[in-house]
Amino acid sequence: MPIASGGDGGELIGGHASIAVGGLSNPIDWHYIPGSSAAVELTLAGTGQSYGYTVISSTGTERWSGEILDVSGTLTVNGGAEFGVLAFDLAGCSGFDWTVKQSSFDPQGPKPGGQLPSNDRPTGAIPLKLGSKTVIATKGASPDFEVGFECDSWPDENGNTVYLNIGYTVWYKFAGTGRPVTVDTTGSDFDTTVAVFTANGSGGWTPLPDGCVEDVPLEPVGVSWQAAVTVPTVTGTWYYVEIGGYPGIHPYGTLKVAVR
Repeated sequence: MPIASGGDGGELIGGHASIAVGGLSNPIDWHYIPGSSAAVELTLAGTGQSYGYTVISSTGTERWSGEILDVSGTLTVNGGAEFGVLAFDLAGCSGFDWTVKQSSFDPQGPKPGGQLPSNDRPTGAIPLKLGSKTVIATKGASPDFEVGFECDSWPDENGNTVYLNIGYTVWYKFAGTGRPVTVDTTGSDFDTTVAVFTANGSGGWTPLPDGCVEDVPLEPVGVSWQAAVTVPTVTGTWYYVEIGGYPGIHPYGTLKVAVR
């Protein structure tokens, strides 16, 4: 958010800050005339609209998501003897908070191939018990997903849902216990995405709310590219898990799955 104003003598003072809903995401980098005693007070409120889009080329993928902010509030600058006190209305300001995930393709790199996994499709989903772990090579799986991943989708200009091609998917299933169940791919050697579904009785699949995860935030900063998802379950209901690789140099590899 650029901020600037002229002083009594036509001098320019200004600054730049990144804002997020609820306050500043980093301190103001404020520029003023050398020797002055300028100080800054800023109060603001932000309301936003979420956005997301994906750019796909022959050499890579960029997935952008974030929030566009309409800002209201005031900025007061004490410019000392040089400028006096200056006040600004921030109603005309806007900002955005964003994240971007980039993957690069290597046309000359290792190619997929190998044996087709028995759980390549949902009809071959391998049952897993709580507390179990399994390892599988996904290099030979089909390159296209069977069911789209909600957390990597967006509407096009006609309102139709477009899905990022999370590929080389394999399927598992587990029986609900009446308690939350976690599916974790920690230890896999590629960037995973996990989605959980129930069968809808008509040959289709119903995604669970918040049951699709691409990356897991790490505290205090950073993310893990090996996805994990926790979903509530109903006793006796079967839940189907689709796990695939994010488009990139190697959207396949050694997949490790733990259910707890």
